[in-house]
Amino acid sequence: MIQILMAGVVLVLLGRALLGAVNMKIGEGQQDYAQVSKGKKELAGSIVGVFIVASIGTIFTIVYGMGI
Repeated sequence: MIQILMAGVVLVLLGRALLGAVNMKIGEGQQDYAQVSKGKKELAGSIVGVFIVASIGTIFTIVYGMGI
């Protein structure tokens, strides 16, 4: 059950990263540096979130394996 929840969170975060990349691209096309900055922050935050969730999954797997 936890793995299903974590997979859902990873998908949502990857979707946000994609949205951040789109914001960056649109902002560059319109010369809107505020939108580019917003896109960069959204992209970076989402990638860090994916890394953290994936790390937690690895730690859970290791701890569970040690318990068996």
